[in-house]
Amino acid sequence: SSGINAEYGKLSQTETDNDDIKQAMERKIEENDSVMREYQDRLDSEQRKAEDRLRSEKDTLNQQMIALEKEYADRIEKILVTLDNCEKKRESEIKRHKTEEISYTKLLSEKDN
Repeated sequence: SSGINAEYGKLSQTETDNDDIKQAMERKIEENDSVMREYQDRLDSEQRKAEDRLRSEKDTLNQQMIALEKEYADRIEKILVTLDNCEKKRESEIKRHKTEEISYTKLLSEKDN
């Protein structure tokens, strides 16, 4: 009887030890889960910040690109206007020279007569 009680006591102690180990393992798992959630939250936060920075930089670059496109469009427009004015001036000069040439030719022919 005392041997059975001793065995029962050992078994009971082993079960208690096993329960303690199981509870300790469950606590450790909960701690690890908590640490992992915290780490994941930090990662998510950093990712959101990085995405916001990228979005902001992209918006800034798009605004700069639009400004450059407008600036170059304005420059091209000025160049085209200048070219058009030069072409008009050239045509005017050609007409003036032809008129002068005709007048000069008339004068020469009148002088010869």
